[in-house]
Amino acid sequence: MMELLLVTLVASLTGAQAVGWEFSDSVEDWTPNPEIEGFFHDNGRVVGHATGGDAFILNRNVDFSASAAQAVEIRIRADRSGMGQVYWSEALEGRYGGLTPDQQTSFQVRGTGEWETITVFPFWHTVDRIRQLRVNVPAYSEFAIDSIRIVSWTDEDPTSATAWEAADLDLWRADPEGRKYLMLVDHLNSEALNWVMVQIQSDSEGLASVVWAKDDAFGLHREQFPIVPSDKPRMYIVEMAGLPDWESSIITLGVELPPEGVVHLESLQIAAEPTAPPQLELSYFDFESYPNRAGMPCSLLTRVTNHGGQTGAIEDARLILSEGLTVTAGPEPETVSIPFGDFIDWTWEVQADRAGDYPIAVEFDGSHGPERAETTLTFSKPLRLPEADYVPEPQPIETAIDIAAYYFPGWDAAAKWEPIRTTTPERKPVLGYYDEADPEVVDWQIKWAVENGISIFLVDWYWTDGARMLEHWFDAYREARYRDYLDVAIMWANHNPPDTHSHEDWIAVTQHWIDEYFHLDTYVQIDGKPAVFIWDARNIRADLGGSEAVRAAFDESQQMAHDAGYEGITYIALHGHESRNLVEQLAYEGYAGTTTYHEWGDVTGASTVYRRGDFEDVVQTAPAHWAEKRERSQPLTYYPVATTGWDSRPWHGHDSLVIRGRTPERFERLLRKAKAFCGEHNKDMLVIGPVNEWGEGSYIEPCTEYGFEMYEAIRGVFAIDDPEMWPVNVAPVDVGLGPYDLPPVELRTHWTFDDGDQGWTPMMGISDFRHENNALHMRTTTHDPALTILIPTMRAPAFDGFE
Repeated sequence: MMELLLVTLVASLTGAQAVGWEFSDSVEDWTPNPEIEGFFHDNGRVVGHATGGDAFILNRNVDFSASAAQAVEIRIRADRSGMGQVYWSEALEGRYGGLTPDQQTSFQVRGTGEWETITVFPFWHTVDRIRQLRVNVPAYSEFAIDSIRIVSWTDEDPTSATAWEAADLDLWRADPEGRKYLMLVDHLNSEALNWVMVQIQSDSEGLASVVWAKDDAFGLHREQFPIVPSDKPRMYIVEMAGLPDWESSIITLGVELPPEGVVHLESLQIAAEPTAPPQLELSYFDFESYPNRAGMPCSLLTRVTNHGGQTGAIEDARLILSEGLTVTAGPEPETVSIPFGDFIDWTWEVQADRAGDYPIAVEFDGSHGPERAETTLTFSKPLRLPEADYVPEPQPIETAIDIAAYYFPGWDAAAKWEPIRTTTPERKPVLGYYDEADPEVVDWQIKWAVENGISIFLVDWYWTDGARMLEHWFDAYREARYRDYLDVAIMWANHNPPDTHSHEDWIAVTQHWIDEYFHLDTYVQIDGKPAVFIWDARNIRADLGGSEAVRAAFDESQQMAHDAGYEGITYIALHGHESRNLVEQLAYEGYAGTTTYHEWGDVTGASTVYRRGDFEDVVQTAPAHWAEKRERSQPLTYYPVATTGWDSRPWHGHDSLVIRGRTPERFERLLRKAKAFCGEHNKDMLVIGPVNEWGEGSYIEPCTEYGFEMYEAIRGVFAIDDPEMWPVNVAPVDVGLGPYDLPPVELRTHWTFDDGDQGWTPMMGISDFRHENNALHMRTTTHDPALTILIPTMRAPAFDGFE
């Protein structure tokens, strides 16, 4: 339960009710759309069953003045968690009947079967009157609603203050659940006030948000920031400059707190510059790489981050060792300055006498006193293998069914690894920050995959208006010594912009597959035909002009495959089968099967924390979604997916969806449920979510965080060999090979291209990209071509001297 001290909690929204529907004796002008069945009035409430993903009730007989101080209160009960929405409009005519996608606010329904009072803050103040309302309910739920009310959430006048201490916070107004704390402010100038400082004390990890409304736009905007457990108030500094919604005059400001744990909100300030003192934290203290064998020097990474508003300093860093653990190299103590928002890394090399667990601590004197962190380092037994000239030959294991896995070929440049290196060092692969255009790297990937039960890679592949990209992995695979051990197929990630794929393109791409891929001895065949997995069938339908055009194009490509000596092509759709009608379209167009890229089950709906879920909910709810998709996909063949997680903060920041609590043990339980599902329904192939989406947090390839455990979970569930015969998972360092790390990105502020592309890569709408005559050359293929480069964060000077 959340406890918010030093704030006067508001038990219910204040102010007079403007409009309300109690459903005491009728449905009161609310009508359902076709995706709601059994809608009727029942003893003071309306009830129904949502049969699809866009189920709603609509009232076009409302008329009241709109203001920023209004909220919508909904008392609802549902048997299934999920998202709902409130749509509103001042018009009754126009596209979508006057309702538009931008005039809506989402809300979360817990779906426990108990009554919930949900408060929605629409901030519809830019229109004069509200003429219609629509309430969407969670997909596929049995629901009941016994009231919908429009109420005022505050009767206070706007304030011109920019700082609030604990004693001032009783002016703020909260929703009934105590999550959002808001107040009206007197048109704050967002251009001059770009920093928000929030002081919070919490007993658990969570996600809070600065929330605000503008005078000239709908809705409540948010910028999230993570909070961590602390035994004293902690200042969180949120930069607002550059946010697309932080503009114009701000008329409402607030804080949204996580709904779990004991949380104390102490103060809030909005200012032109961050004014908080330095706040140093040991943000990482563990092994830098894997494996870590007894008797060999192993790298221990220590990272200190400054979360405060001013530059901080560190001095006299030191390790406290367990018996049997020695330092073989380390940084020379010196004073180091760390600017706000930056961090420093330094490493020691430590060596253990024998295998086992070794407690260890690090201490340093910081700007606000001494800091200490503790961890336990686990050293494994040395393998004592002879050095090898090349990757040892794979020893594949047999599995009960075929195990395929998605592979993202996005790791051919040091710049692409920079977000991983600087934000999630625990994700460092066993191969290091590798170049997957190197055939030797691919041979290690092949070896580990087939020795742990994965026999197929479904490789992400890109084609936009004739321009191809990220083919380097396939090129290296063709040169790999062990390619015959691992089968492959194309997963066409057809994210191309609208109007960039014509019928002529379809013929060209089919011919390219036939010429360059289908002839590989290891190319996957389903039903005796080369298989192509397609990201979104709806994009092809839109590109080609409808189902008739798709059917004709598929027929033509099937004939091309026949003419080339194949039985045809088996097409599998990852998206575009979310309803029976869509499945019928796919079958008509010529698809043979369906699958997905991830299968998260009800992970987001089950969570009470915005944009945060738990992998245990994936384990518990994914089987029901496999069953639903299998039933809905008939007569097409459905291939279930066991997801590998999601946490895309390295690429997308704190506002990303994060599925927490992923462990090898939970992943193994998910796999066991997948095995049972495949056995019950005679499935001969399971698809594993991406093995190496390091930036999106969907990865099981061997890494510092889990070693080989994620891969070993696969063979532990699906292998039919005697476990005594399973090969030992060997890392490059065990046989004297590697490292394969690309060098860290050098900070640049200008590029002359005298010595190459200098980290620039094509992002979209570009083909024939090359460096030539001290310049970059390319052909643009769309109206929106782009190049990209990842620039490393500027680093404070780090400890770099070794004894």
